[in-house]
Order: sequence, then structure tokens, then C-alpha cells
Amino acid sequence: MNRNGRLMAKIGAALALIVLAEILIDDGNGAVVGGFAFAWITALLLTRRGIWNDGSARLALFAGAGLAAVLVDDPSFLGWVLFWTAVSLAALLPRHRFDDALAWARRLGWHAMSAVVAPFKDAARLSMVRQRRGPSARSGLSSRCP
Repeated sequence: MNRNGRLMAKIGAALALIVLAEILIDDGNGAVVGGFAFAWITALLLTRRGIWNDGSARLALFAGAGLAAVLVDDPSFLGWVLFWTAVSLAALLPRHRFDDALAWARRLGWHAMSAVVAPFKDAARLSMVRQRRGPSARSGLSSRCP
């Protein structure tokens, strides 16, 4: 899959998770919160190829799955923070080796802060890709129809 296809898959997965969260997580029911956590793990597995090849990332994702099961049983703030930490580690470990706790605390903190602006950066990148392709790629039909 090319780079633009991976970006579109990530955008699609993020939008699906947002829609699922809007539909399901209204009452805070444990099965719903845990189900959303499992959906998040699934989206991460489908969009991050590095997790399949990295044993540490897979271990962090399995820990996240265990914590998602905990969220099904008893949703709590601590359970959610531990789940988020495990999923963040699974997403970051294919890029970085575990070196020391302070470096990882910085990475996880940066991950939490940058998650707010990441959708805007992705939208800017997508618009740049569309601008490079030109007006014929925007319509999508001009190159396919006779």
C-alpha cells in the first residue's frame, strides 16, 4: 500500500472510531467502553504494520487487550489511563526502542499533547497531496470515464 493509501486508511480508522464513540459511549456502560477499547486495538492493528513485526509492540497491544477486558468488567479512570498507555506504547514501540523511563515519559507526554493537533496536520498533508496531483485527480472521474 502506498503512503497516501496508508494515510487514508488511518483517517478512515480514526473517523470510524469517532463515530463509534459518538454512538456507543453515551452512558459509560462497561461493555460499551471495553468494546470501544477493543475496536481501538483492532484499528491500530489494521493501520500500523510495525506492530506485527515488533515483539515489544505486540506485547504492549496484548496488555492493552487485557486492560480492555478490565474496562468491560469495571470501567474506571485508572483502567482507561493504563489502557491508553499500553496502546500508546504499542503505537510508538515500532519506531523507538525502549531506552529509559524518562525518555518514554517524554514521548508519551508528547504523544498526549500532539494528539490534539495531529488531525489538523493530517488534513494539511492530505490537501498538499491533492494539490500536487492537480485538478483531474480531485474529480476522480475524469481519468476513468471516456
